[in-house]
Amino acid sequence: QEGLGGVRDILLDGNQAVYCKIFEESDQKFRRASAESAFIGGSPRFLIESFGMILLAIFAYLLSRSDSGLVTVLPLLGAIALGAQRILPILQQVYQSWVTIKGNEKAFWDVLELLDQNIPEYIDLNIKPLKFSDCVRIEDLAFRYHPDQSWVIKDLSFNIYNGDRIGFIGVTGSGKSTLLDIVMALLEPSKGKLVVDNQIIDSNTMKRAWQANIAHVPQSIYLSDSTIAENIAFGISLDQIDFDRVRMAAKQAQIDSHIMSLKDGYNTFVGKGEFVCQEDKGKGLV
Repeated sequence: QEGLGGVRDILLDGNQAVYCKIFEESDQKFRRASAESAFIGGSPRFLIESFGMILLAIFAYLLSRSDSGLVTVLPLLGAIALGAQRILPILQQVYQSWVTIKGNEKAFWDVLELLDQNIPEYIDLNIKPLKFSDCVRIEDLAFRYHPDQSWVIKDLSFNIYNGDRIGFIGVTGSGKSTLLDIVMALLEPSKGKLVVDNQIIDSNTMKRAWQANIAHVPQSIYLSDSTIAENIAFGISLDQIDFDRVRMAAKQAQIDSHIMSLKDGYNTFVGKGEFVCQEDKGKGLV
């Protein structure tokens, strides 16, 4: 996915070998794990069958040395051989199923751990936006993703007044995206608080009310596998989309003429499967 997403840069920089090596190493690990699992699951059958044949031969030899001779014990040997032939495949299936369970146990527990997480309280999307007329205030902000990790942001305070145009500048990994997520109430500060017009944004209701004021255009755009109209009205069900507002938004983003030039217009499917817009036009859909 990384290689396909940045295919232009990879071809221009001549880095095909680097990404091929990364894919080869990942694929080799996957194939080795699959082969080991298949070998462990299937190999006991041949070992048990070989051991059973040797054991049966030894048993027959010992019985042939007895006074009654081999003829009298042939029915017993036949019954043992027939029973083993019937039961061995069943035992092999049981063992192979156990190997499959053990091989997928880690993924199973990972899924259970995710399912066991607390789900945030659902907030109605139609909540009234929080009134914003003065400023957004960040007070003594500190944030880290885990208690054992270092601080991403520490001792930060600033104000953003209504009507300001600001930008966060810093090197990669300095916390710009994290800070924006906190301002948009997508992340909760480890310390400090987010205040909008003297109202602390701490509850789920307040977060949702503040987020109702925010529009976000990401650096890397996301288009769902649906129509252009559904992508413009992202998050709204098809039967509730106001197509007049969709058209107005497209005109403001200067992509209406491009959309109308397509065969299906606003009903054209886009996304991973059918990406019909150039990157700058694709950003207009967001």
